[in-house]
Amino acid sequence: MFGNAFLDGKTFRYELEPEQPLPFKPLDSTDGESGHVGSVYRIAIPSSHFGEPNVDGYHEVALKPLFMPGGPEKDMFFEREREMLEKMRELQHPHLIQAHLTYRRGKDMGFMFPYAHGGNLASFWENHNPFGDPDSKPSLSFVSWALIQMKGLAHGLKELHDAKMRHGDIKPQNILFFERTEPRRKDLVIADVGLAKYYALYTHRWDYPRAVQFGSRRYEPPDVQRQTVPEGEAREVPHSRKYDLWSLGCVLLEFLIWLDSGSKGFMAFLSASGANRIGARFWQGQSVRQEIIESMSNLEHRLREKGQEYRALTEVLDLVQKRLLVEVDERADSASLFNEIEEIESRFSSGFTDIPSFPPQFPLRGGNDADDTAPNPAAPPRNVGVTLDSVSQGILTQMIYST
Repeated sequence: MFGNAFLDGKTFRYELEPEQPLPFKPLDSTDGESGHVGSVYRIAIPSSHFGEPNVDGYHEVALKPLFMPGGPEKDMFFEREREMLEKMRELQHPHLIQAHLTYRRGKDMGFMFPYAHGGNLASFWENHNPFGDPDSKPSLSFVSWALIQMKGLAHGLKELHDAKMRHGDIKPQNILFFERTEPRRKDLVIADVGLAKYYALYTHRWDYPRAVQFGSRRYEPPDVQRQTVPEGEAREVPHSRKYDLWSLGCVLLEFLIWLDSGSKGFMAFLSASGANRIGARFWQGQSVRQEIIESMSNLEHRLREKGQEYRALTEVLDLVQKRLLVEVDERADSASLFNEIEEIESRFSSGFTDIPSFPPQFPLRGGNDADDTAPNPAAPPRNVGVTLDSVSQGILTQMIYST
């Protein structure tokens, strides 16, 4: 009989016996949020295992068990992802996800991350506005925060590329919203690095149906080269790191649309650009789709109407149009992108030195009297103490015990 595994909060790689329990306590009655190769569960670890508690004597984290058929492919995928997460952890970048640990317990494998109470960027845009009154404009403190986050995401991508890694699936759903206390900050963090790409590689399939399920065709560039990899071969379809730059350009465009028009405008853009249609991307043939071009033109006009103080947002849009959503040979690399956004943010900050340094409020959609203290629809309830029976995934139930 094995005792419970002790998680010290420092060790990254855990190799456990098949019957050794893990000290996980579920905090939600749901099955978790679905992802590429499994679901993400909000769980807690007793403070005796994992440093300082943050929820009623527990440390709150996100658990992602690896739900894949067993065998050498699963082992290869797990080791590749573990290696990448360890490299990212060493970067210690505030805008790149830093995994707490990885574990192998017999045939069970998985990853543990910090839990993002703000959800992902897509759900945040859907449920919040950058202004309280639909007829008003985002405050300068909000514009400042947005520019700092754009700069941070660009720098995180630069650091990733400098470390000879690439993401391969940048999209709003893979950018998480973290509220930090020391110092008090609200940061966007790139997550899910490599999961879709490596899953496709190690299952020997990079075909259309699997790409739709595990990749994000909407945010992929026109230079992507897709091909079916014959069964029995494990070779990667090559992409340059500029693949990530196009994807980030799409995200920045949607960020600007949300800043200009709020959740209503963002949802309207998704509908108009066919976000719910399989295979609908920002391009057709080798060029940006006409409806995207028209959306950018209309956005530029609206941003200019907001006044000189919002010029920085127009400059970011110009960067998206001329340096990101372009053919690969003309596309900026991550270092150039970071430098240009840093210059835009610096000019804005030097021009408005009286902007408060604390994080802005984030009104909920649909009201001008709501603030970010109201319940966030993107965040699951804090129902600490849910019994193990409420977790329907049998594999998770076998891995945890209640304290």
